[in-house]
Amino acid sequence: MGLAKFFGILMFMLKTLWNAIIPHKSTFLNKQMNFAPVSKETDRTGLKVVKGSMPTDLNGSYVRNGPNPQIPPYGRYHWFDGDGMLHEIYMNNGKTSYKNRWIQTAKLKAERKSKYNLWVSVKCATEATGALMYPAWEKIMSLLKIQRPRYNTNNTALEFHDGRFLALMEVARPAHVRLPELETVGEWDYNGKLAVDDSFTAHPKVDAVTGEMMFFGYRFSTAPYCKYHVVNAEGELVQTVPISFPKPYMMHDFAITENFSCIFQFPLTFDLSRVKKGKALLAFEVHGTSRIGVIPRHAKNEDEIEWYPVKPCYMYHTFNAWEEDNGNAVVIIGCRSAAAGLFEPTEPMPEDSTDAFPFRWTIHRDTKTVEETRLNDCSMEFPVIHPQYLGRRNKYGWAAIVDWVTDYKGKALPNGAPMPAGILKMDLATGEIIDSYRYGPGIYAGEPLFVPKPGGTEEDEGYLMGFIHDLNTNTSYFRISDAKTMSAEPLCLIELEDRVPFGFHGKWVPQEKIDQQR
Repeated sequence: MGLAKFFGILMFMLKTLWNAIIPHKSTFLNKQMNFAPVSKETDRTGLKVVKGSMPTDLNGSYVRNGPNPQIPPYGRYHWFDGDGMLHEIYMNNGKTSYKNRWIQTAKLKAERKSKYNLWVSVKCATEATGALMYPAWEKIMSLLKIQRPRYNTNNTALEFHDGRFLALMEVARPAHVRLPELETVGEWDYNGKLAVDDSFTAHPKVDAVTGEMMFFGYRFSTAPYCKYHVVNAEGELVQTVPISFPKPYMMHDFAITENFSCIFQFPLTFDLSRVKKGKALLAFEVHGTSRIGVIPRHAKNEDEIEWYPVKPCYMYHTFNAWEEDNGNAVVIIGCRSAAAGLFEPTEPMPEDSTDAFPFRWTIHRDTKTVEETRLNDCSMEFPVIHPQYLGRRNKYGWAAIVDWVTDYKGKALPNGAPMPAGILKMDLATGEIIDSYRYGPGIYAGEPLFVPKPGGTEEDEGYLMGFIHDLNTNTSYFRISDAKTMSAEPLCLIELEDRVPFGFHGKWVPQEKIDQQR
């Protein structure tokens, strides 16, 4: 080996170590922008209503999940890294309370005991110099004989099915949590049917008509890289179909109809061959394969999947999907972007490539063709619908209006941040924005969860709720608004004593379900 090559390799390794160990600035650790974690678990009662009043027909728990690292990260940090923390507003006969709790995963317990981070950041996988840290770190752990549980933060989303409230992330099994205490019962493996190396999407789909829950899981260690599952209404895992992919794909969401499930094989991939070329392990392949798989809900094997090529793209979240023409057509509505936000593309792309816009795919199963239609030009994310209409044709969808913020008060933000700045209501058939509003300068939120109004008879009769944060005063609030009228004036605004960092997805569980939980 020549001297120049030796020093080239040495410098590359030193840069890799520097990126993984030495602290770096991250937007997603910025307290001023409300991404930084909180350090305490708290309980508050008698919450302060500063506008409107609490709707008297709401009794239950609103819970939101999100990343909150218990140990300050060293080296690179990605928003997806942090330990899962649940923030809850509990409503009971007009009284409200707030609490937050870390999800007691095996990972959190192991790191709390050691007082160190035992895994490298997801961020390392997205950068050329960081990718080599994975095998290096695993070697270090092995040499030091450090025993670690399977990686699991359960920091992304939530679901309630068959009496169990589940905290989810997409590369591990769910955590069973009891409400309203937010007590972690433990990892849920469907009575041993979900293997320890299996995973569970952050976005399972519960059919409100049949009571079934469909989900998939991907993994990046060994094939098969994807599995599709069905859980019956009684909570039994009754069906598993392995799906063959040539390499691991990071797939965040999927969709269901009455008779089918739709798998999105979009090209955000894990590829070791890139690392050998000095490139990132996890990246968006600009010219990679994009296709949608339509699988019968109760398929026995992957041969029953129909695959439909589409233009290269990515989609974090869907609004809904349904069937038309007696099942010969499948319509999917989602927030599509030209590239995957928060991850680097394999070659340069326009700056707005990660903006997500409402999109419709109409799959004609009889002619094996796909119509692809952008519905409007409004950048949006965190789409929601009335949950009773999941998998069936519906009219209305709500979503967060997203601004990509690159500086705050004159200070540049590393890589910028997607900031939900308001709410819109959309006609899913036409893409028409029926109504919308913004929270105000410097006020941002997250997912505007739709909660059906008890006793309501119309699709849009319900509430939109979630946490918001005013950066001007560094104050967090819980906000409830009218989903039907879309009035910008909240029905109820609760000022919180504690800061609630920006996070991911929420779930509403009515009191009758809490009373019947396992």
